[in-house]
Amino acid sequence: MIIPIPTTIINACKTPLKQDKTPLTIPFNYTKI
Repeated sequence: MIIPIPTTIINACKTPLKQDKTPLTIPFNYTKI
């Protein structure tokens, strides 16, 4: 659960434009679960 958190942050910083995409939302939900 802790791994997906940093992965999402790195992806968001790497490509802020992709933040609107769904792939970033999937890992975020996984962390909440």
